[in-house]
Amino acid sequence: MYWGSDMTALRRFEDGLGARRFERDHSTDTIVEVLEVSPALAAHDEFEAAIQARAARVSDAGVDGIACVRRVERDGAMLRVVADHVEGLRLPDLLQEAIKGNIPLPQSAALELAGRILHIVSALHQVPGMSHGAITPSHVVITRTGSVVLTDAVFGPALEALQRNREQLWREFRLALPASASLPRFDQRADVAQLGATILAITLGRSLRESEYPRAVNEAVIAATLAARPGETGTSTSALRMWLQEALHLHPRANFPSAIDAQRAYEEVLRPAAAQRGGVAALETVVRRIFGDTSESAEAAQLAAAWSQPAAVHPSKQPVAPPEPLHDPSSVRTPEHGEGTRPFSSILRSVFPLFRAN
Repeated sequence: MYWGSDMTALRRFEDGLGARRFERDHSTDTIVEVLEVSPALAAHDEFEAAIQARAARVSDAGVDGIACVRRVERDGAMLRVVADHVEGLRLPDLLQEAIKGNIPLPQSAALELAGRILHIVSALHQVPGMSHGAITPSHVVITRTGSVVLTDAVFGPALEALQRNREQLWREFRLALPASASLPRFDQRADVAQLGATILAITLGRSLRESEYPRAVNEAVIAATLAARPGETGTSTSALRMWLQEALHLHPRANFPSAIDAQRAYEEVLRPAAAQRGGVAALETVVRRIFGDTSESAEAAQLAAAWSQPAAVHPSKQPVAPPEPLHDPSSVRTPEHGEGTRPFSSILRSVFPLFRAN
């Protein structure tokens, strides 16, 4: 459950980066989050140096929705990263609370939440050479008002310096990375793949299992968007499938090179679907209920009454078709001067299937 500002009740959170605790910073009289970096990572001198350098860049960028790192401390073998504490629920906890409380997340609310995450990363990518590098559901915090904050934006270069392959990075840190001929780079393309995996988790209503990435991720995408549930449309469901496939780089010649391109495609096709079905009100009502706020407007009550429980999704048991080619190869332009491929034609084909060439 959600414990609010009672620091003593906040549970310890651990991931591949290390263990986190919450304490009071007496110099500012505020609660901070202290990450004790795992000993295996802390032993790398280049890991600490890379965090220090990226923390300074993220701070200078000043992008709204990115949690601020206050300082990086070394105490012998112990390495600590002290950051602002964001009061809210991490995305896996939010999804788990929704399941436990029988509070379904309608598609319009899921699309709105995905759009808010995209907006933050797109703003970060507008800063030349900037990327997040560690976008996972566990590093997405949703506040009681429905706003979104991304944490842990300082680890990309440090993780790249470890020289792990994409399977190792998924197993150890739950980080999605695009396939590559060499070791993965933690650049804007990597952020897009991580966004794809995070938004896929929102669509599924749960975090991805270890076995579902990278080899079985297309099965999870198809299962998550296999059939429209009540209140959804086939158009938005098929468009979401195509968007996820391009974000996850499942088609070599149709993918988003940055979150700016991913957001542009999302705004063209998927954001209007959420807006038409009251995505903002739906998301804020779900979040309010999860946080234990029982007050709601008449409009919110009507929305809640109209929602039905999402069907259980078992990707491993769903019939899976191989990905279809998204483009006529002759129509694909080769990127020049840093320009990304244009992914919109594939999404539009999913929205307007009758216009496909015979």
